[in-house]
Amino acid sequence: MQQVRGDATAEITKIENEIAEAKAKNEDPETIKAMETQLATMKKMIGVVDRASSMQEKRLKNFSTENRNIPKDKSPFVPIPLKSPVRTPSDAEAKDQLFWYIGKKVDAATLVTTKGMLVRYDRQNSQLIIQPEKRDTLYYGLVKTLEQTSRMKSDFVANMDGIKNIFFMFPNVFAAYRESDYMKEMYYDMAKNTIPLPPVPIQYLDPDLEKMHNHLISMRDELIQMMASLPPITGQSLLPAPERPHGLCLCDSVPRLAYENRLPNWVWEFYGDETKLSSKIIDMSNQREEFQRRGGGSIPNWNATIFKATSLMIKRESEKLLLMVENYETEKNIYKEGALAGAAIGLKLDLSVFQPILDDDESIKAQAEFRVRRAKDLIFKNLFKDYIEGQKGRENYDVVLDYALYRSHELNKKLFQPSHDVEKKVAEWVAQSEKFNRFTINLSIDFELNYVNVNDNDDVLMTADGFLKSDPVIVSLGQRKCKWQFVKTNVDHTDMNATDEEFHIPMKVMQGKKDYLKDDAGPYYYSKPEYMQMVFPSFRISFCRDGSGGEIPDSVYLKPLRYGDADLEAYKRINNGRAYTTDMYDYVNKALIGIKKTQINAEKVVDVAGKMIDMSGIPDMPSSSSTGDPRLDKMKMEYIGNEQKEDLQDELIDPTHTANTGILFNAANGTHVLTVLTHDTTEAGDMDKENGIKFLRGKVILRVNHTPQ
Repeated sequence: MQQVRGDATAEITKIENEIAEAKAKNEDPETIKAMETQLATMKKMIGVVDRASSMQEKRLKNFSTENRNIPKDKSPFVPIPLKSPVRTPSDAEAKDQLFWYIGKKVDAATLVTTKGMLVRYDRQNSQLIIQPEKRDTLYYGLVKTLEQTSRMKSDFVANMDGIKNIFFMFPNVFAAYRESDYMKEMYYDMAKNTIPLPPVPIQYLDPDLEKMHNHLISMRDELIQMMASLPPITGQSLLPAPERPHGLCLCDSVPRLAYENRLPNWVWEFYGDETKLSSKIIDMSNQREEFQRRGGGSIPNWNATIFKATSLMIKRESEKLLLMVENYETEKNIYKEGALAGAAIGLKLDLSVFQPILDDDESIKAQAEFRVRRAKDLIFKNLFKDYIEGQKGRENYDVVLDYALYRSHELNKKLFQPSHDVEKKVAEWVAQSEKFNRFTINLSIDFELNYVNVNDNDDVLMTADGFLKSDPVIVSLGQRKCKWQFVKTNVDHTDMNATDEEFHIPMKVMQGKKDYLKDDAGPYYYSKPEYMQMVFPSFRISFCRDGSGGEIPDSVYLKPLRYGDADLEAYKRINNGRAYTTDMYDYVNKALIGIKKTQINAEKVVDVAGKMIDMSGIPDMPSSSSTGDPRLDKMKMEYIGNEQKEDLQDELIDPTHTANTGILFNAANGTHVLTVLTHDTTEAGDMDKENGIKFLRGKVILRVNHTPQ
């Protein structure tokens, strides 16, 4: 920095003297104006250098990663408190009834069934509370899982936070993080053990009990008619399962939001006729309780009708789930797994509060439980794993790198098996996808240029050429806005002490020759240094198709090359008039950079450099933008910081690069060779010809192969 400042200061003094001399001689005003513009740019550059020199190393905000006291989330379960433990009654002792449950009353509002299920009529809050049997581990496991939503999210972030360079995948990580919230939104209401009771219509609260008696008989008959008119259950009548939108192709969240809103409602609609039966049973039973409370007598055939309706509801739900299980086995469409899990859990929760009373009820319940287990087995089987392995074989990057898909799958498993370690399994999936997310870049540059005397019929004064080839560079895909980018895999991009060269592409100089045609000393063949370094190119990759089904073009902008600091120091005393060494820097970069174009835009280049210097730290996370987890906030800010850095680098492309530096290609999803191309960077309208530089050849060959471990 001191050397740069000293050189710049000397240049400023020189320009100031030249301006003063030009003004004294009354030279061309346009020439003087150009010199003044150059002076202003140099002074601005001094300011940038001063800021860089005085800038202390700034790091990301030190987010705490210590274990936090994470409270349990609100539970959907409402316990029934008892003054003392109650004994489960025998069949002979079960002579009482509360709503549609049979058992022994503990008090006027509470009943215990022969299986240990507790039922309480909470008249004050107009609801029925049903506490399933203690041995119903799936129900209580689901409740515990929902209570631990925040803990699971925290554990997930803790696992992800330990992966090197994971911030490049922040949008993907955040989508996976939110899967717990989607699960809670999906199942919270379903897991409630409270049933809101509808108000009794005021017209049936008349003191005349006969009027209400007749009304209840009418409701009984309506229920009988409803059961008789239910449509048959067939594959054609089954409500189609919604399919989870998949892939990381675009940032369009509309399909995903539509799916999230659709799936919970779909479960109710899937069991729509059965839900109507349940609502009718609840309404009738509530009105009958009010009738009996006021002294009303029995209703003929009432219990038989109610019990038959509850039994029919379970039987039909079981038949629907069976058809869905069979469809899933046939289709093997893992994107309908969420619907399968929802339908199975919906039936299981109804079974948790179902009391078998009629003769066939035990067999109906056992059959329904078996079908729930079949759904569970399908989710635990290798259908999902086989699908992902198949997508790996097809090199479907858009699917294999979808962390949210993995976490959704593991959360679906936990619905059926509360002890399932979701975060451990997700970490395994992500580790496998990291091995899959591995590519090799091979790059070469072949160039030739002449320096000519523009005042003497373009007489060639000197010629120079060279051929550089990169070592194979291992890279991985990372996300950038709505596309992908490549980043070097083995470098820690959060290491503030890493050298620039660690992030560059090593380019080995295979050969080179230059010749000063007006002397007899040449030609000079390239000697040393062995390597140059290319600033890592800017890749923009999409595996999407546009609205008309066409491929969205991908692009890469090659960046300038430079020598390492040690090499520059070692060769600084070499007379490049009698050797070919570090002066290759000037020639090879002509394949990428327009010299005159950069001079014209020097002020803009300095402005961008200033922005880069100023972006030495990352602002604190606004509370409104927080993810809810400090470690995830840190990951988000690292992602945003990289995005800003890339945007600033892209700002340098237009004012400095030649028109043909941007290379378009097609990185189609499902290909082993992501791209192989040969590109010519020579430019017909090259402004540097005016300065006597004729760029004859600038051939770039780029090959990117998928090389998973």
